[in-house]
Amino acid sequence: MKAFKIKSALSEKQIEADVTTYFGWISPINQRYPFRLLDINESITGADKLYDYVIPIYLQFKVSHGLKPLSFRIPIEIGLSKISSLNKIFGLDKIIGLNKIRAFRRKNELYDNPTLYFQLRERAATAEDFQHNILLKFANTGMSHAFYVAPLTLDMNSYRNMLYEENNRFLQDPFFHKEIFIIQKKWISALGMVPFLRGHISIPPHERVDTHEHYFSFSPSGTDIAWHSPNVISRDASRLSDQLVRILNTNSWTPIESYWRLLLEQDLVSNSDAGDNSQNFLYNLQRFGRTLYEKHEIRQLLILSTKEFVESK
Repeated sequence: MKAFKIKSALSEKQIEADVTTYFGWISPINQRYPFRLLDINESITGADKLYDYVIPIYLQFKVSHGLKPLSFRIPIEIGLSKISSLNKIFGLDKIIGLNKIRAFRRKNELYDNPTLYFQLRERAATAEDFQHNILLKFANTGMSHAFYVAPLTLDMNSYRNMLYEENNRFLQDPFFHKEIFIIQKKWISALGMVPFLRGHISIPPHERVDTHEHYFSFSPSGTDIAWHSPNVISRDASRLSDQLVRILNTNSWTPIESYWRLLLEQDLVSNSDAGDNSQNFLYNLQRFGRTLYEKHEIRQLLILSTKEFVESK
């Protein structure tokens, strides 16, 4: 391994399992509450027929790795495309790949001690498209949200402590208050405060790719996000908690049937995805979510609510 690389102690499957488990912990325990978080591994119950509205979220879990900073400053007048100049002046072997990420962040004064990053997934031999482009489609439906999720730590103990920290594990139940308006406001606030949710970067895909040789880089605080092809996407915080706060603050509830029909219109699903329950739209979505995961390892999370709650706002 290159001397400037810092390897993570975590795995993609572990991150996925821990985040989805955590979402289960903050789900309401009682049907009196107007929310339900439905993961693809959960069974639909008779009580779920009470829910009429959905906010669909699609997640791709990634492992963050680290890069040590360059030991020198890159003058602003030197463009990264001038590889020969950089080689000559600074003696770097090659300003490509991960070295290019290091140079870009140093040149643009982005936090780099360390830099965290992940690479896009290679296209599977049997896949119709890159996983990134599939995720992008769900970011652009107008009714759903899609983003990458990666931890802001490389250390196993730090990650586990965020998950199991006793004082904040349940945060006094974000659904505790019974007044509906307060419930939503409290829940949004709670998501922003929970350390485990804050401990993950959350980055929506923003353009199509024709190769997996692209990277996202960011700081350990979830800021200074860059996309390589090199662009600075945002210097603001984009933690998982920040994304969920933004989504829920937009009040973007959609009737479940309307969302399913939109997926049909945009050719993201087919009638065959519905199986034998073509008019049970929540069942259709759950079935489709499992298929999506099996094909592309993109995880569907459905935030459900009632018509009574949505129309009362």
